[in-house]
Amino acid sequence: MPLSLLGLTDAQIERVGYGSYLVNAVADCAACHGRPKPAGATGFLAGGERFALPAALGAEVYARNLTPDGATGLTLTEDQFLLIMQTGLDKKNPGSRLLVMPWFEYRWLTVPDLLAVYAYLKAIPAETSDVLADVKNPLASVPLPGAYGDGDVARVLFDGGVPDPDGVLRGYAIQPLAQPDLSAQPPAVQRLFGRGSYLVNAGGRCNECHTNPPRDPVMLKINTAAYLAGGMVFTPATPALAESLRLKRSMSRNLSGATQGYAASFIDFVGTLATGRDVTAAEPEEVGWPMPVWALRHLTLLDLEAVYTYLRLVPRRTGGHDPVTPEPVAYCSATVACPAPQTCDVAAGECVGAPCDAQSPCGACQVCTASVCTAPAASSTCVTQGL
Repeated sequence: MPLSLLGLTDAQIERVGYGSYLVNAVADCAACHGRPKPAGATGFLAGGERFALPAALGAEVYARNLTPDGATGLTLTEDQFLLIMQTGLDKKNPGSRLLVMPWFEYRWLTVPDLLAVYAYLKAIPAETSDVLADVKNPLASVPLPGAYGDGDVARVLFDGGVPDPDGVLRGYAIQPLAQPDLSAQPPAVQRLFGRGSYLVNAGGRCNECHTNPPRDPVMLKINTAAYLAGGMVFTPATPALAESLRLKRSMSRNLSGATQGYAASFIDFVGTLATGRDVTAAEPEEVGWPMPVWALRHLTLLDLEAVYTYLRLVPRRTGGHDPVTPEPVAYCSATVACPAPQTCDVAAGECVGAPCDAQSPCGACQVCTASVCTAPAASSTCVTQGL
């Protein structure tokens, strides 16, 4: 998008640029707040997307307009923006906190990085967007704690004037598991681990998809036993979306398991994110939606190395928390065919009939019956809860 940089100093322009990197590569804010649309209307970060809520939390919330439109967009001051990002305070609904919006991850970003995000959002084109009002139950915001306590170990945040331009110290602080012994690793690898933790656990919010379930929605504690071990199920909300994606169901990958976790080389890791296809497979297929490869492919090579280093060195999950996470299941209908040798279960809307055994499991939540994959039962807990 064109940026409004007139009158800014070099340092301010640098801040806007880094804010763009955080918004568009690390956090992929457009995934919820809007992507460019055809026919000249962008909709970029203008919000409006509806998100259904569990009954206990209300009915629905809508992604906010993040553009600097004076009437419908981001009109917050820097201080107000920091307060919201660090506490979840919902200024549009007094006495309530933001829901769906992962402020509980973003609150661990350093203040300079949060201000870089703010600077970028104030520099993008303003768009008018009439976002509907949320329908939710009140849930109080949470003051920013003085120490990180979402995981197994409480740690100080190193905010006392200690320089931390790459978030390395913050990354060590917000690593939700016991710290691995990195004493035998070179200093450069130790720094990569800290930077990788910062990207994974703050801006990138990988835990919210690759841990099932990810955290207590009220107390905000992470499910550390299954941290990054995958198994969360994703189903397109509408048949139209399922058809456009050619996807019935996908499952987040196990990244941290001792035996079933991600074990590809760094070159394959980069290749998968660069191409959007799992290059480790015998026949590379597209990475399952909603993995944001379209954003992560824009990470710098050094940041990709940091994320890879963190995933390689983070303590491994074992036993029942080290599941095999199956491949996506293709969508089909009376007019959308399946790849051979599969056939379409029209009632279920998914491709079935692939051969299966212990070495070749079925796709996400499907059942291996008489050596072929069949659609899961309507009562399947895998479909609603994952692994």
